[in-house]
Amino acid sequence: MKNKRLTFKVEYEDGWYSASCLESFIVTQGKSFKTLENNIKEAVECHFANELKARKIKPIISLNYTLPAYA
Repeated sequence: MKNKRLTFKVEYEDGWYSASCLESFIVTQGKSFKTLENNIKEAVECHFANELKARKIKPIISLNYTLPAYA
């Protein structure tokens, strides 16, 4: 089984968190950060369903998040 590193850029705007994967075409969102985390896991499972079922990869997920600047 090969490790598959996935990095997501996380942004917060208008009350929503959004995440886009830098290595694959995976995008998701959530109203809370916890919901976003769950949605990322689900999106990765859907995107790599065949590879996961065949046990070819093991996803390693990291999140890059920049806190918004407040004036």
